[in-house]
Amino acid sequence: MKTYLLLLGTTAILGLALAQNNTGFQVTRAAGQGIRLVNTENTPRAATLTMRCVGANIEVVLDPKVYLNQSQAPLIRSLNQEIRWDFIPESGEVLLPASATKAFVEGMAANPTLSLTILGTNPLWEANFSTANFRDVFGQLPCNTSVPLGNISSPTTPTPPTPPPAATAILDATTAFIAPLEFVQIFGGRFAPENGLLVWEYNGIRLGLQVGKTTVQNLLRQTTFELPKAVQVTKNGRTVVPARVLNVFNCQIAPTKPTDATVRVTCGAGSTTLEKDLPRY
Repeated sequence: MKTYLLLLGTTAILGLALAQNNTGFQVTRAAGQGIRLVNTENTPRAATLTMRCVGANIEVVLDPKVYLNQSQAPLIRSLNQEIRWDFIPESGEVLLPASATKAFVEGMAANPTLSLTILGTNPLWEANFSTANFRDVFGQLPCNTSVPLGNISSPTTPTPPTPPPAATAILDATTAFIAPLEFVQIFGGRFAPENGLLVWEYNGIRLGLQVGKTTVQNLLRQTTFELPKAVQVTKNGRTVVPARVLNVFNCQIAPTKPTDATVRVTCGAGSTTLEKDLPRY
């Protein structure tokens, strides 16, 4: 019992530790993932903050390295703002909403450190990441032009030129797949694991999905329907579904050709209509 209490106390202390002197962002090039900027805490917890490209857009991902209750998206304070980040069901990481990405990136470029605090945790989860070298490495991110930062410094260590990001691999020429997580980042809603299902909520409708299955549960109506192809997980770990599932949410999908790299989606009506192109898988 004494050993258990000692370990528990040590864990609490580590959970409160701040990364005061980490080395900043590192440029990584993993097969199938492209170029990423990764910042890791200098604590035994070693939480990571990652920037990556999805098409022409930047995604900011936090891996807190602790378990978070996925019944509600975590509220995170950073750069004097409190924002609810989205869970990535496949990994337990959290994703900054697309609407907040520009301000977040600009804030990192303007400050030597970035403090993150996950509100409501016990003990309180907080970390500091050094961002002093952020402007130096940001230019190596292929999608950096989506958030212009003015004169971006050249890396101090020369690196070989990198090819432009490859187009998303098309899983099926006859069926367009989209990622629910990318949909909620733009149109709103929620996509998270719940009771053994991947629950997708939007426009007052709750769907229950399962990887490898074509059957979708309408959880509020207690009915089911079938997709033309099964829910899949791509090589980079993203859950994707046939785009026509959006019809259930009363969204419209433009016809796609086998070579199309995006899917045009329209949701809402009148002044609330929103039309966006989602990456096609």
